[in-house]
Amino acid sequence: DFCVQYGWSVFPDGRLAISHPDGLTLFHPDSLREDAYLPPVLLTEVQLFNQPVPVSGGVADSLEGAFRLPLAPHLLTSLHLPPGQNFLSLSFAAPEFRPFRSPNYSWRMTGIQETWVTTNGRNYLSFPKLPPGKYTLEIRAGDAYGNWSARIRRLEIVLAYPWYQRSWAYGLFFLLAATMLFAGLRFFERQRQRVETARQQEREELRRRSARDFHDEAGNHLSRVSLLTMLAQRKLENNDADARTQVQGMLHEISSNTQVLREGMRDFIWALDPDNDNARELALRLKRFGQDLFAHHPASFIAGPFSATLATVSLRADERRHLILLTKEAMHNSLKHAPTASKLCLKIEVQDKLLHLTWSDNGPGFNADEDDPGMGLKSMRTRAEKLGARLSLSSENGCTISVRLPLSPK
Repeated sequence: DFCVQYGWSVFPDGRLAISHPDGLTLFHPDSLREDAYLPPVLLTEVQLFNQPVPVSGGVADSLEGAFRLPLAPHLLTSLHLPPGQNFLSLSFAAPEFRPFRSPNYSWRMTGIQETWVTTNGRNYLSFPKLPPGKYTLEIRAGDAYGNWSARIRRLEIVLAYPWYQRSWAYGLFFLLAATMLFAGLRFFERQRQRVETARQQEREELRRRSARDFHDEAGNHLSRVSLLTMLAQRKLENNDADARTQVQGMLHEISSNTQVLREGMRDFIWALDPDNDNARELALRLKRFGQDLFAHHPASFIAGPFSATLATVSLRADERRHLILLTKEAMHNSLKHAPTASKLCLKIEVQDKLLHLTWSDNGPGFNADEDDPGMGLKSMRTRAEKLGARLSLSSENGCTISVRLPLSPK
């Protein structure tokens, strides 16, 4: 069974004999040993943004100022990268000179990939947009049978944080934010104080102006009451029937002036009350006044309906006072000059950022051609001018008085 030139044979003890032109090879299969050698991994190149990083000491002058490696890649144990150099690529190799032995690679890196991952024969790794921090990269070589080398190539990679992400920068940002917050609070506090001061001055000016108006109005009526009282006393000294009749007229006029003063004081106090600073309260007060004034008048008094929007329209104290006195003057004119009217109407509404107040009656009206139709109309015009409002009069089908007051933002 033994071949002379090429052949093989098995001996009873299990040895295997192989013949060939150079002789005879005799061995036992149990004596064969598996080759467990696995090569180490060496770094061959470091790239940043797909550009090779040169090694210091052997570079051209044109590369002065660029980032360089302190040692050759295969000697590196740590790699310290400046801020922003976060596109890192590494090439590596495992020296293997035996035929039919193509090494395989696996890697892991703390903070990025905690378990081993094979590269399927690829001998480079890329880490685009690597976050700043400290990492340890480990690479090992293996064979096609899943055996891995115990010699692991380790490289410590440190990517520096940009200046604005460092601890001292955070402290600086905190101090800057605290300073800005403090300055902002101081600014708003000063603004609040200025606004409060301006409001206080406005309130004081309003009180002074309202006091002057009420003083002038009340002074006129009090002077007239005083004059009528003095004349009545003189008439009573004559002790005749005509004097007593004249005194009764004077007393009636005194009573009328006193009533006007009482109403004026109520209006003055109502206008200063901050609870009445909206147009709806104004409308309700004028409605109550009209109901009392025309309680015995044959005409129908109609006020409203008033929209809920009026409650959101703020009015200053001087605006409320002038509007209520102007409307009362118009109501008194209707009471005196329109005794045959059958309909009296009060409307208050908001349109196009204007407060529209309209009083109308279907009485005989007035003569629009007269230059001076009456002191009441003069007073209404004066109050409208003080308000900066537009007053319009119409005598068609009775008398209609309209006031258009621009609403300033509150």
